[in-house]
This record gives sequence, structure tokens and C-alpha cells, in this order.
Amino acid sequence: MQGIDVVIHTAALKHVILCEKSPWDAVETNIIGINNLIHAAVANKVKRVIYTSSDKAVNPTNVMGTSKLMGERLITVANAKKYNGISPIFASTRFGNVLGSAGSVIPIFKKRFLKVDRLL
Repeated sequence: MQGIDVVIHTAALKHVILCEKSPWDAVETNIIGINNLIHAAVANKVKRVIYTSSDKAVNPTNVMGTSKLMGERLITVANAKKYNGISPIFASTRFGNVLGSAGSVIPIFKKRFLKVDRLL
């Protein structure tokens, strides 16, 4: 990360079923991975870190949502801290169903709409 000004963190274990079947992988990727990123960003004097979370972090009911919420909390705490006089900006954002992403319901809705099928 040396010489990098901005990091946009999009890596995650994001499939609900995979996280339920292997919760430790979700913890390692979505929580410990964020913690590692925070420490690496501070050590390399990165100016800004943007963390991409998920709409599943709102009142989570599964491992994936809980792990993404914990990532958000780590980012929030990191943003409030000063690291030897250095104050990087840490921010998180939540995405819902992004058009063109794997696992999105939008292609299903489009297909049903074009077939004049019922959406619900």
C-alpha cells in the first residue's frame, strides 16, 4: 500500500449460504480482513479507506449480515481514532442489489417482466 492515497475495499465473502455453512470463513474474510486492512492502511499512511458493506448489515439475521455489520463498526471506530498523529479517513457504504452483480435479483425481475410473468 505504499504510495497509495485511497483504498476502496470490496473483497468479501458475500453469499449468505456460504457464510452460514462456513461461519469461520466469513469471520476471517469480513471481520479479520477489515482489521488487517485498517492496520495496513495506517502503517502505510493511506489517506482514505472506503469499505463497501451490504444492505444485509441492517438488523442482521444471518452470519453474512452480522460479519458485514462488524466490518462497519471496525471502520467507524478506526475513523474516530488518531494513530500517532495520523488521522486517515475511514468510511463505509452499503449497497443493495447492484445491477450486473452476481446474486442480484434484478435479472430475475427483468426476465419475469419480459415474459409478462408475475413478479410476486
